[in-house]
Amino acid sequence: MLTILQNTYSAYWITSCQPKVIEKSSSNVNIKHVCTFTDDSFFPTKYYFAAFGSNSSSDELVAETSIVTTNREASKDYSLSLGDRTFIVLQNRVICHLEGGADFEPAWTSLKVYIGTKPANLSGIVTGSDVNISWSKSYGTVEKYNIYVNNVLVGDVPNTASTYTSYSLNIGNNTIKVSSVYPDGNELISSGLVVNIPDTQSPTAPSNLRVVSQTQTTCNLAWNASTDNVGVQGYKIYKNEVLIATLSGTTLTYTASISNDVSSFKVIAFDAAGNVSTASNTINVDGTPPTAPVANTATSVNSSSFVVNWTPVTGATGYVLDISTASNFSTFVYTYNNASTTQFTGNPNSSVAIYGMIYPGTTYYYRIRAVKNTSQSANSNVISVTTMAAGQINPQASKKSATMEKPLNIADIKFTIYPNPVDEVLNIELKDIKEKVNLNIYNSSGILIKSLILSNTFNDIDVSNFPKGMYLITENGTVINKFIKE
Repeated sequence: MLTILQNTYSAYWITSCQPKVIEKSSSNVNIKHVCTFTDDSFFPTKYYFAAFGSNSSSDELVAETSIVTTNREASKDYSLSLGDRTFIVLQNRVICHLEGGADFEPAWTSLKVYIGTKPANLSGIVTGSDVNISWSKSYGTVEKYNIYVNNVLVGDVPNTASTYTSYSLNIGNNTIKVSSVYPDGNELISSGLVVNIPDTQSPTAPSNLRVVSQTQTTCNLAWNASTDNVGVQGYKIYKNEVLIATLSGTTLTYTASISNDVSSFKVIAFDAAGNVSTASNTINVDGTPPTAPVANTATSVNSSSFVVNWTPVTGATGYVLDISTASNFSTFVYTYNNASTTQFTGNPNSSVAIYGMIYPGTTYYYRIRAVKNTSQSANSNVISVTTMAAGQINPQASKKSATMEKPLNIADIKFTIYPNPVDEVLNIELKDIKEKVNLNIYNSSGILIKSLILSNTFNDIDVSNFPKGMYLITENGTVINKFIKE
């Protein structure tokens, strides 16, 4: 606060007059001078600035500045040499418009300004991810040194220090700066020192490498992602130790043929720094075809069905079947060309029952192929089978027939079944029936499924639990009708 020289005739007093540094570089300073008066309508006409510095032995009048604004402020730029400079600022010639034209001359007030230098010659010694920083001290009255990493203040040291030790840096490039802080709050920041911390940590190994799907021409692979301290950049996929693909995701569709070969696959992760993981688990994709099965003689032969038999093959994952009425398989029975055995009743790995599109008194030929993954074996040997004539059933089945109380006279009774095919309830209509009749239902393998004793014209037979297929209705060992269970 300025000491005010008061004129006894003054009605308007200066209440304060304070200099302030508003801008400063390493060798220049801009000082603003502001005065406050008891009357807001009062303004000075001129300011006089004087400066006294550490390299000067006496006060030096620097400049006279005229007021051109109405905010009672004036400022002045000084170009200075290094050192601590004390500025004496004089406000003079303030016209008060009093009787007699009195002027006020407040006392001098001082402002100390520190002109220094930035820290220089930054260097860093890196050990692992830690860095030890050193620099050349700044000129002048330094209070402390601030340390910045990537423009973030991370610490400070006293003005007597010129090193900062054991700071842990991030992986990659880090910009380090040091600033000198002076008593007036001015902070001079050095140029940046770039320190690179290399990434030496490898990603974790990919896990659970597996085959999602496979055909004879493609193989879809997938694996669980790796992790890394910075980030996984991608994966390298190897087939039989030869690199076949590099990609960023965790799936691969390999489109080259894998037929007739056992292929070994593994995956290795890598990061942006070139660090690589250990290999994933290794999987073998078998594209070699299985051995051809041996077809065996058909069993349970009836007029509309028979059972195909064969010897299972080790390593097979399935079987397909061909049936033809030509021994050279120039044509095929409808739906029986490369037909998977899983769609038939029986054991799809050794024997299945064939019915539907099979007719009485007809010779059929069948052959089997084994399937492993998506590869098929060569054809098995060919087996021929001749179905029974119409009206005949398997002798083994006829032995299981129940004895009728009285033979059914087809000429006297009209026999009707519906619906056909049937899902749940088969309706048997016996018109003009006079006495009980015995009927038997056999499956296509000639096995007795159900015995019926009917005495009504309309009879509802529950077949909902019957397996899908063709069934024969017999009376006294003779086939009198057929139906298909859906």
